[in-house]
Amino acid sequence: MNYGAKNHMRLKKAYLTFGIIGTILLLLLWLPLQLSPRTFLGLILPSVNFTRDDIFNFRILSSLIPIWPLAFFSNTLFQSIGKGKTVLVVLLLRSIVLNVPFMLFFSRIFGVQGIYIGMTLADIIFILIVLMLTILEFQYLSKLKLE
Repeated sequence: MNYGAKNHMRLKKAYLTFGIIGTILLLLLWLPLQLSPRTFLGLILPSVNFTRDDIFNFRILSSLIPIWPLAFFSNTLFQSIGKGKTVLVVLLLRSIVLNVPFMLFFSRIFGVQGIYIGMTLADIIFILIVLMLTILEFQYLSKLKLE
């Protein structure tokens, strides 16, 4: 509604509000996961004895949890303003172009841990691309208001 009504400032404010609130809420979940991963993993897999590598891999995999809302809300933003192709291209970039090669490459160097490292690096690149596209879109929307 904000986009169609050309209320671009409200659209930006909604994105930032949800992004910040989502980040804060996930930080509240993420901190205990990072501080006591054995406890939480033990709830999911009670009969497993986790090694240091398991805990480290879990920490790698969960390291980006606090900033995921910004990427997910960017995807929703692009869909809501009729730029679904952008979302499709970026998601394909993440899953096929980045994830698969990164996991294969890093697993050859670091073994199983390389899979987690590759996934995390692919996600970092994905998040940076999505955030860059969001910033460019917001700049474009600001120019529309000036014209």
